[in-house]
Amino acid sequence: MVDGTKIEKLVDCWSYAFVSEKPLEIKNILYFEIEVLAGIYDGIYIGVTEDPFQGSFSGTTYEPTCAIYNNSNGNIGGNENVNCTKSASAVTGDVLGVVFDREKNEIRFYKNGSFVGRGSMKPSKFRVVYAFTSVFYNQTIQLCEKYAYQDLKND
Repeated sequence: MVDGTKIEKLVDCWSYAFVSEKPLEIKNILYFEIEVLAGIYDGIYIGVTEDPFQGSFSGTTYEPTCAIYNNSNGNIGGNENVNCTKSASAVTGDVLGVVFDREKNEIRFYKNGSFVGRGSMKPSKFRVVYAFTSVFYNQTIQLCEKYAYQDLKND
């Protein structure tokens, strides 16, 4: 169920990816984030993709795509375009963020405003950019604006 900026997943499967309706307009830097509201916390992807029509995302298809995968066991099956969080999984109230930076030609990921990793894909590889998230378990996430870009803690 999608209600405005909130996504509530009611079944456990990789059956849905939620992709922005229009390509993102990016001059130099884009930052967006989601908050984990409820549910089991493994199995959340957040990132950018060039494919607005993907029906699902499990980390093994669709290029170019670059995402962070919130996974408490630290592995995702070897897709070089997906980055794992370096710490335990995000829990209720945590915020996962994405920076798409054309100036530095890098994609960076954040948890609660603190840097967790760089994407393996470069922004220069994308012709168009869509924000996306994909969730596996019964959980609720929501688009949010909790951390200002200028306040992010980099590596």
